Amino acid sequence: MKGGTRRAARTSAGMVVAGLLVTGCDRVPDVIPDLDLRVPGLYRLDVRQGNALNDAALARLEIGMPRGKVLHLLGSPAVDDVFHPDRWDYLYSFAPGGEDGEWRRIVLHFEDDLLARIEGDLPPAGAPSSEPESARVVTVPPRPPEKGFFRRMLRRTKNDG
Repeated sequence: MKGGTRRAARTSAGMVVAGLLVTGCDRVPDVIPDLDLRVPGLYRLDVRQGNALNDAALARLEIGMPRGKVLHLLGSPAVDDVFHPDRWDYLYSFAPGGEDGEWRRIVLHFEDDLLARIEGDLPPAGAPSSEPESARVVTVPPRPPEKGFFRRMLRRTKNDG
């Protein structure tokens, strides 16, 4: 019987260790705040969720603007509530490297399909944009014409005839 209890104890200890490994070390700082378990050199992704609300687009919002133009500026709302069809909620969160990040929330209210009221985390008037210029402007080089099989065959038939 002694061998059976040892085996059971080893199995139990192994299950506890495996359980600790499976749960991950990311939540340990929540329980023990002073314990930092970050692995040096380990890359953590930037996590962006929701509608990317840039300050330039928000500054262009105007009271009395039609829904279509708001939709063009900000995109589809994150929350389009069927019980409140005249209210659009835009939510955005950004967590750089898995850290605690920022939350932004903009609520737009419409009356007769025109923007009537704006609430939420708006940038102050005249504030510089939160995004660098290089993030807002994208230059796409012109694409050379494709020279595929059918194009070459078409050219050959034109030259032969």
